[in-house]
Amino acid sequence: MARAVRERASCNLVHLAIGIKVDLFIKGVAAFDMAEFERKVLVRLGDETPHDVFVKSAEDTLLRKLLWYRLGGEVSDRQWEDVRGILSVQAERLDMVYLREWADRLAIRNLLDRLVSRG
Repeated sequence: MARAVRERASCNLVHLAIGIKVDLFIKGVAAFDMAEFERKVLVRLGDETPHDVFVKSAEDTLLRKLLWYRLGGEVSDRQWEDVRGILSVQAERLDMVYLREWADRLAIRNLLDRLVSRG
C-alpha cells in the first residue's frame, strides 16, 4: 500500500475468508483525477455493522475503464464487458452530458459513442 501511495498507483485488499477483493486507487493530480474525487459517492456497506465508504461515480468508473481499454490497445474483453455492464445497469441514471464532456477531453469520445450506440 505504501508503494501504491508513493507511486500514485493502485493496490488491492483481499479478504481471504470470504473472497472479496477491493481495488484502491490513489488520487492523481490531473484534472480528471480531481473531477473523479469531487464526484465521489458515499455508500453504506453491510447490515449488522454498516460502514460508510466513498466510491467512484458510475460515470467516472465508466470513463476510467474506457481509458484503460484505450491504453490496453482496445483488446480487453474484460474492460469492454465492464463498461457494457455499467451502461446496462445505470443507463437512465448516467449523466450523459458529463460523460460526453470528459470523453472529449480524454480523447475517448469514439469509444463512448460506440458503447452507447451498440452496447
